[in-house]
Amino acid sequence: MRRSVLTSVFQTLVVAFVLSKVDYGSATSVGVPTHLLNHLQSMFNAAARSIAGLHRSAHITDTLVSFHWLRAPERIKFKLAVIVYQALHGTAP
Repeated sequence: MRRSVLTSVFQTLVVAFVLSKVDYGSATSVGVPTHLLNHLQSMFNAAARSIAGLHRSAHITDTLVSFHWLRAPERIKFKLAVIVYQALHGTAP
């Protein structure tokens, strides 16, 4: 599918179908063991590699930075901070 659509369209699809699902439940991942976070991070890395068209052995850090993606533990902390902020300001559902 990656070859059939533009890179920007493919990135939008990956973010919509993969990363949004992970972010939806990421606040419940607070305190999980490191090896489980590593599995989550490897999924992020695979998604970034597929968007950028990189090989499996290619370094991924610069690609994650260029996409403005946080690493798995940072994403979880950010999501939790957003939920707490919304709860304190009365904007949470």
